[in-house]
Amino acid sequence: MSVEIISPQQIKKLSYYLDNWDSIDFDDKRKAADGLISTIKATSDRVQIEWKI
Repeated sequence: MSVEIISPQQIKKLSYYLDNWDSIDFDDKRKAADGLISTIKATSDRVQIEWKI
């Protein structure tokens, strides 16, 4: 497991995306997911998400 540093600017953008989730477009939702999720592993039995935070 590696540690990623999130800058204050990234935190501000992520906060905006999450606060406005219902009104932002798909590309901004993808950016939010990219900022929060390191990896997703999915099988027929389970889904494992590794978070950056």
